[in-house]
Amino acid sequence: QVAVVLARKARITCRNPLAGLLTVLMPCLMGTMLGSVFQGIGDKMFLQQVPFFFILVTGSCFQSMGFMAQLVDERIYVKYETSEALYSEWVIALASFCVDVPIALVGASAQILIAYQFSGFPGELFETIFGWTLLVFLV
Repeated sequence: QVAVVLARKARITCRNPLAGLLTVLMPCLMGTMLGSVFQGIGDKMFLQQVPFFFILVTGSCFQSMGFMAQLVDERIYVKYETSEALYSEWVIALASFCVDVPIALVGASAQILIAYQFSGFPGELFETIFGWTLLVFLV
């Protein structure tokens, strides 16, 4: 049951390449915009750097809100299919997790990486900033 639903979810995602592309492209654009606004912020005083971190972390936190409309639409179909006992709800949740989360992680990682490159912070800080920002994205 899991394999069939997972394959179906993957096919549906591949049929709509715009959705997958936007999941990666929009964070890249956001990272470019954020990075260009705060370009060279790594050379400034700490208090001037705080807005960069705040916006980067807040943007990562709310990045998945753009998928809510798609999830609501998908939920309607899931309710019909689970009411007919085609599969259980945890199967579709697992399939969505296995397909949607990796795509979203690629987009979030790209946003953080692009913004960080513009910022001018030293390379030693990348792991810490990337790790904490990605952790906030996952929460």
